[in-house]
Amino acid sequence: MDMEYDENEFNGYNINADLMHNPYMTVGDFMRDLTDEDLITLTGVADDEDSPKYEDLILITQMLCSAEGLENSFDLEEIQNRMSQFIMLLTCEQLARKGMVKIYRENMSFGPDMENKIVVEKLED
Repeated sequence: MDMEYDENEFNGYNINADLMHNPYMTVGDFMRDLTDEDLITLTGVADDEDSPKYEDLILITQMLCSAEGLENSFDLEEIQNRMSQFIMLLTCEQLARKGMVKIYRENMSFGPDMENKIVVEKLED
C-alpha cells in the first residue's frame, strides 16, 4: 500500500448509491468496503483542511451519522467532534490494512456507545 494521495484523482466513494440500496450502514461496513485507493485519498484529504475536497469528508461524516440513526447536527463543535472521530477511524483502518493493528469494525460508531468499546488493538510483535 505505497500509493500516495493525489487530490486530482479523488474518486469519491459513492456513499449515496450504497445508502439508497441500504439506508442503514455502519461505519465499519463503510470502512471495510473502501478500496485502498479511496482510503488513501480520504486520509490525504483529511490531512489537508484547505483541500477543496475537505467538504466531501464533512458530507460523508454527516451521511454516515444519519445512516446510523443519529440526527444531523448543525452545531460546529459537534461537527468537529464527528470529523475528528471519522479521521481517527480512517487512520485506524489504514493501520489495520498495513497489519499494524487489529480492528473491530463492528464497534465503530459515531454514537455515544462507542466510548466503552474497543475499536483497535495493537498487534503483538
